[in-house]
Amino acid sequence: MQTEDFKNKEVLENLYWNQKLSTYQIATKFKISDETVRYWMCKNGIKKRKQKYDVTKKELLDLYVKKKLTLEQVAKKLAIKHFSTVAELMMKYDIKTRSISEAKTKHLRKPFSGNLMEKAYILGLRTGDLSVYKDFHRIIVNTATTHPALVNIFKNLFGKYSYVYVYIHKDKRNIKEWHVQCALDTSFNFLIEKLKEIPKWILENDNYFFSFLAGYADAEGSFDIYENTDNTISFHFSVASNDKIILKQIFNKLQGKGFSCGFYLRHKRGQKATYGIFSKNIYSVRVFRKKDVLRLIGILIKLSKHEEKIKRMKLVLNLRNETKWDEVKDKVLNLRKEILNSRLQQDI
Repeated sequence: MQTEDFKNKEVLENLYWNQKLSTYQIATKFKISDETVRYWMCKNGIKKRKQKYDVTKKELLDLYVKKKLTLEQVAKKLAIKHFSTVAELMMKYDIKTRSISEAKTKHLRKPFSGNLMEKAYILGLRTGDLSVYKDFHRIIVNTATTHPALVNIFKNLFGKYSYVYVYIHKDKRNIKEWHVQCALDTSFNFLIEKLKEIPKWILENDNYFFSFLAGYADAEGSFDIYENTDNTISFHFSVASNDKIILKQIFNKLQGKGFSCGFYLRHKRGQKATYGIFSKNIYSVRVFRKKDVLRLIGILIKLSKHEEKIKRMKLVLNLRNETKWDEVKDKVLNLRKEILNSRLQQDI
């Protein structure tokens, strides 16, 4: 059997329907993930068997006992909707579940530090790029991205509090992404509800506000060097999203701190985008005067955790005395290319 045979419809149908192998067994045979097997079955139009769960005792022993996955992880691995079904199957096969103390030892969840600067940053990032929900006594935080910088932010932020899972999957547009997830202690309850406006305790403290803005900009912002029509260059900072109230608060706060900035409707709902159609209005805050962009970088570069955006800020600082596009073009385009090449590459 060849390495790429798992993509072949006839081979998959034979293994799954004639030999009655599970997706997990097929995956083991080809040394690939069972998610990959299910993807190619779906792509080839191969229907699943009608029996509810074709899971063997050997599979459960391998995943739960040998690999020490949790019930939730086993359920996900075997495409079972709820972990309680896995528990029932284990009872059927007389496989004992681990005690609570054993289960907790694998990945201990530590409570939040209580640091308000960190909290403000995390709230900014959560408002922009994180999905959060409560599952029993855990706060599940996840995101999907093609940027390794965001994966590293996630791991550095939450890795000290819980284990961070990183794996690759494809979204509805068939775009390959990193999916990053962790289960946090309930002291992270403050992340469950997505902010509709910036809390007063952040707005009234400059340090907390800029920490929040650093997190929000790491998710939704950008520092750029543009070519003007007369071959000169301009430096811009912009942050854009559908969070109209939050962006308006950012605009007002920056104006109040003496920054020259603008607040705009960037894209109207229903307008075409490269990936489809905007389902909501997208608003933007822009800082466009050179001295203000440099001043803002001086603050955010110490608070940002996004490697790509820190590189962009450093480039702006390095080119602050340049005026002509021809003199900076290569450096700007090289950085853009470096960032583009660092992203998760798509199948051709």
